[in-house]
Amino acid sequence: MGLLLSPPAHAADDDVVIPGAPHLLPQDTLAYIRLDSVDDIREDFSKSSLGKMLADPKMRPFASDVYQTMNELFDQISARLGVSLDELLSIPSGQVAAAAMPGILPEDSDANAENDEQDDDSPEAIRRRLAQKRRRANAIAGLFMIDAGDNVDKLMIMVERLEERLLEGGYVRRTSRIKDTKLVHLLPPRSGPPEVEYFERDNTVVLGVGHKTAAHALDRWLDQSDEPTLADNADFASVMSRCVGAEATRPQMTFFVNPYPLVERMVKRGGAAALVWPMIEELGISKIRGIGGSAFRGGDEFDDITHLHMLIDPPRDGIFGVLRPETGESQPPAWVPGDVTSYTSIHWNFEATYDNVGKILSNFQGPEPLNRLVEEPLKKEFGIELRDEI
Repeated sequence: MGLLLSPPAHAADDDVVIPGAPHLLPQDTLAYIRLDSVDDIREDFSKSSLGKMLADPKMRPFASDVYQTMNELFDQISARLGVSLDELLSIPSGQVAAAAMPGILPEDSDANAENDEQDDDSPEAIRRRLAQKRRRANAIAGLFMIDAGDNVDKLMIMVERLEERLLEGGYVRRTSRIKDTKLVHLLPPRSGPPEVEYFERDNTVVLGVGHKTAAHALDRWLDQSDEPTLADNADFASVMSRCVGAEATRPQMTFFVNPYPLVERMVKRGGAAALVWPMIEELGISKIRGIGGSAFRGGDEFDDITHLHMLIDPPRDGIFGVLRPETGESQPPAWVPGDVTSYTSIHWNFEATYDNVGKILSNFQGPEPLNRLVEEPLKKEFGIELRDEI
């Protein structure tokens, strides 16, 4: 299943195979987005209706003004990155991916945190230590992967500029080598700031924010890890198997989010879990096992197609009783002109949505909240029977 969803990318040398991002990510990845091939996306965009519209001579002044504004804004940081906007946009060549995952705590993290304020037992210091421990326990790490092809040298200039700024801030540089690949570790001067790691292999740069993020990705790339990956995650496979196209097409963009653990970590990091988290769970968010999608562009029969799928556990209650789309005819009605650029339709069971909103509100407002808060006021003020007339 993983090979179908994220086929290996081939570099210019046919003997070089770059793994699909899901094969480099841990099984419990929280969120992930991947562009299959930036070169293909550029080519397909130029053939799309939007690309043709922007290339129209009448639209060129507008497109030029927008690009010039972006270029002027980017000039403020281009000196720090070491590349211009044109160079930055031209750097990615093949696969580009980004992901968020649970952070891994260094073995000495608690000891370092205690040493920072070991002699301070004031209430404020205790609160700070508890907050730091809470943030560490719910840390979120990040991984970024860019296949730059022949432009890898330009990309490495940007990475080296980032490294210089971190070293100026007190980070310490360490290096190690796994087989024939050099792994750079940038260690923070104190507890709190994250570790940064990166490596370059086969013209692809992988940068990790968090302890051993890039190191573990390199182990998976070199088949030196037995840990399951995102591609082995049953929920990921179940969602993404519904987001593939025809045999001749592959999604140019795919994404996957596991919202329950992601939101849980974000809430608990902020210390608001005691008040906020029970209300969130009351809505049934724990039933969501994954949200994923894909986007296709190009083709003889369509300009673009987008898939969005959600995997949930039964029964369908809470917030999922409110989300009640229905199946229906997708053919545009006769009043839609044949040369329309974009058309959108939606089929929805509004009565079921209304009833389930009432069930959710009853948990906080008592029985029949919509009758008291909506239906009775409408009937009293305007004589409208909401359920019968609307």
